[in-house]
Amino acid sequence: MSFGSACSRAAGGRCWSDDAGLKLLVRDEKVMIELPGPGLEVIVQQGGVAQVIFFEDSEMLEICLKQGSRISLHCTFETAQCLAVELLPEVRDHAFLFHARNGDRYCAWDDLR
Repeated sequence: MSFGSACSRAAGGRCWSDDAGLKLLVRDEKVMIELPGPGLEVIVQQGGVAQVIFFEDSEMLEICLKQGSRISLHCTFETAQCLAVELLPEVRDHAFLFHARNGDRYCAWDDLR
């Protein structure tokens, strides 16, 4: 995982920061995503996530919500993996997809090399 600077535990939660300034706080089955810049924060409940897709070509992570909304973030694959672990329970590992440059989609946990 390329989350180099892990923040301290905060009141029962875990907090990370990646090299691009994206900050994550995980607490009570909710993930708060703080984006660099003018104070934008997004809170996503694990139960509301339908699918997580990482697009290799654009290095974009798309979080698809069950209500049909989508959240797109520019990040590394390592950051996407970290978010997928927090957003999807292990039994839903198949809902984390890797969209390769050639257009194919795979389960992101499969050996892609």
